[in-house]
Amino acid sequence: MAKKCMDADGLGNSITETSNKRGAQFMPTVVLNGTRIHYETAGSGVPIVCIHPPMLSANCFDYLKERLSDQFQIIAFDIRGHGVSGRSRQKLSYPLIAGDIRQLLDALRLPQAYLCGYSTGGAVALQAMLMYPDRFYGAILISTMSETSDWINRSLIWTAVQVSRLRAKRLLTAVLSAGNADVLQAFKSLYRSAIRGHLRNGREYFDCSLHYSCTARLQEIKSPVQLIYGQKDIFFHKYARILQRGLPHNTLQFIPKGRHQLPLKNADELSGLIRSWLEHTEAEREREQRAKRDSARALGQEREFAYAHEQEQELARVYERDAVLTGSAQAGESAAEREGELDRG
Repeated sequence: MAKKCMDADGLGNSITETSNKRGAQFMPTVVLNGTRIHYETAGSGVPIVCIHPPMLSANCFDYLKERLSDQFQIIAFDIRGHGVSGRSRQKLSYPLIAGDIRQLLDALRLPQAYLCGYSTGGAVALQAMLMYPDRFYGAILISTMSETSDWINRSLIWTAVQVSRLRAKRLLTAVLSAGNADVLQAFKSLYRSAIRGHLRNGREYFDCSLHYSCTARLQEIKSPVQLIYGQKDIFFHKYARILQRGLPHNTLQFIPKGRHQLPLKNADELSGLIRSWLEHTEAEREREQRAKRDSARALGQEREFAYAHEQEQELARVYERDAVLTGSAQAGESAAEREGELDRG
C-alpha cells in the first residue's frame, strides 16, 4: 500500500513510500514513464547510482552500500521488471533504462552523479553517459563490457534467454543468485528479491546484451571511468582491454584472485579501490572547478581593468576636447578685444 507522497520533481514523477507484503518495511518508489521503480539510498555526499545485471536486483550492491555510505550517497534501484519494481509494458532496452536513471536523478533533485555498473549494468552505464553526458561525473564499471563478442559469454547469455523462454524462472533465479552469493544468507536475500521480478523483462534485458555494442563510440565519453575486473575473470579481460583502449580517461585495475562476481565475493577489495579512485577523481574535479573559478575571476578583473582603462581614455579625450574648445574660445575673445582696441584707436 502507499504510505504517503514524499516529493515530486515537477515532471509528473511522484515519489512515494510503499510497504512490502508484511507491511513492516516502507520502501521509496518513483513512477517513471508509468512504471513504478523501487530504489534505496544510504549515506550522504557525492551520489553514486548503482546498476545491476539481469534477473538480480538492487540488493546485489548491499555490501558496497555498507562499506561506502559513510562517505558517499549510494543509490541502488531495481530496474523495471526486476525485484520490487513494477513490470515494464515497454520492451526493455538500454536506452529505456538510461532514461529511467536520468528521470530518477530528476526526481531526487540531483543534477549530477557517478554511475556504478556491474556486469551488464556497466553497459547500461556506458549508454547513459553517451545519451546524457552532462548528468554524470563519471563511472565505475565492474566486470563489464561494451559488446559481447566472444562465443563463451554469448553462449551463456543465449542459454539464459532460452531457459527463460521455458519459464524456468526459479531455476534461472537460483543459479544466478548462487553464483553471486558469498554465503547462504546472501543467497537467500538475492533469491527472495530476484524471484519477484518479471521473467519477460529479465529475458529482454539479457537479450539486449547479445545485440548491443557501443565500442565504436567509446571515444565520445569524456568523463573519467574506473574499470575493475577480477584477475581470474579471464573471459572478460578482452573487454577490459577494449574499454581501456577506447575510453579517453580511464583507470584499469584488477583484483587478485577475483572472478566475475566482485560486488559480493570481493566487497572489501572492491570498495577500497572505488573509495580511493573516487577520492582522487573528486580532488581532481575540485581542482578543475577551482581553476575555472580563478580563471573566471581573473577574466572578470581583466575586463574590469580594461573597462576602467577605457573610461580613463575616454575621460582624457573629453578633457582634451574641452581644452581645445576652451583655447579656441579664449583665442576668439582675444581677437575680439584687439579689434575693439583698434576701433577705439
